[in-house]
Parts: sequence; structure tokens; C-alpha cells
Amino acid sequence: MSKIQNYNNKLEIVEQAKAFNAKGYNFIQIAKVLNIDYRTVKKYIAPNFVLKNSRNRISNLKFYDAIITSNINKGITVASIFRILVKKGYTGSYSNLKSYCRRFKDNNYNPDKIVTKNKIEIKNVIKFLYHPIEEIKEISLKIFDNIFKEYPIIETIYTVIKEFKSALFITKNSSHFIEWLTKVKDLHISELDSFVIGLERDLPAVINAINEKYSNGLAEGTVNKIKFIKRIMYGRCKFDTLRNKILIAEKYN
Repeated sequence: MSKIQNYNNKLEIVEQAKAFNAKGYNFIQIAKVLNIDYRTVKKYIAPNFVLKNSRNRISNLKFYDAIITSNINKGITVASIFRILVKKGYTGSYSNLKSYCRRFKDNNYNPDKIVTKNKIEIKNVIKFLYHPIEEIKEISLKIFDNIFKEYPIIETIYTVIKEFKSALFITKNSSHFIEWLTKVKDLHISELDSFVIGLERDLPAVINAINEKYSNGLAEGTVNKIKFIKRIMYGRCKFDTLRNKILIAEKYN
């Protein structure tokens, strides 16, 4: 059943309910005749009741058509457009706006203007945070160049991360690391600012990690291994069994 048919059927029931009410039928009697709930009857025959048409609700957005069109053409998301319209006095729902924007895009679809692009998954873009771009097989260097041109902030983040790794693991130079901290602060990127605050809180330890060849990595790894074995055996074994299992694991390691 289409939305129009559903609306017409409901409208017919509303008119019947009002007609029975005019003849003196009560809510229960009307509900039995029309095979609907008595509370629905009460709602239908209320003086101020108006049956809403979903098509009309969507068409109300035409008052904001210029704002919606402008923002869609700029590439603004539906969520952002919704916040803009609310400030302008829009009282409708987000789902209606989403449907309206989808219809707008469908009606303005022009295959001659569409440029075929490779689909890029965000998880593949994020990989450059942990691996050199050359090692990411899912995205070519040319595509990365296009991403950097389109979103300069991504290139900035990539450069910052590369310099951080270089100061920490390659050059092992604490003075370069201090310069890096100053540079990142000037960028005013909230996520990086939070990271820098954490580094500055443990700055002596970080500098020692850069300058010294020793670390507590072996101790941390052993503790994590013991915790892992303990979780596996939780509630089923005594301490002696846990001790033997750890010693056996170390023997075969």
C-alpha cells in the first residue's frame, strides 16, 4: 500500500468516526464499528485534530529550499544543515530533512557531471598514521596526493606524525622533540593538543626514553603476559598452578 492510499484510508476512517460521533455514538461503540482502539477514536474526533500527510510535511521544507540547496552544493552534511535550519526556525524532524535532501540529490542527478572516483574507505586512510604511505597497498600515492590537496589538514597531520616518529626512533634527538612540541602547539589541533599535554606531563620520562637505550619494555611485557595467563585461569586454579603455568610458558619461550 502506497503512502497516498494509506493516507486516504485513514482520512476515510476519521470522517466515519466524526459522523458516528455526530449521531450520538460513544467512543467504545465507534471503536467496535470501525475496529480500532477507543483512544484512537477519541483522538480522531477531537476538534483540533488534523490528519498529517507525510508528503505535506516534507513539502514544508520548501520554505528553506534556498538554504538547503546552497549547503548541499557546498558539500555540507545533512546533520549540519539540520542545525542551521533549527536556528532559522525549522521545527520538523531530522528524518524528514534527510528524505528531502535525498530527493533533491536524486532530482539533480546528472550523469554527464559525474566524475568516476575510486571508493576510499576511511580505515585505509587512517593506516597512514601507523605505516608509511608507500606500504599502504589499498591506496596509491596519486590518490594520497589528491587527498592532501583536497584536505590540507590531513597532510599536516601526516607530516607531524612522521616528524614525531623520526625524533623518537630515528634521530633519537631530544632537542628535535622539543622543537616538535612547540610546532604542534602552534597548529591548535584539539586532538594533538591533548596528546601534547600528556607528553609534557611526563616530559622527563619521554626525554630519557629518547636519549637512553634502556627501557622498561621487558618488564612491562612480562607483566602483561602474566596478567593474560591469570585472566585465562581466573577462578579455576590455585596460585601454585598459575606459577607452574607461567614457568612452563617461559621455558618454551
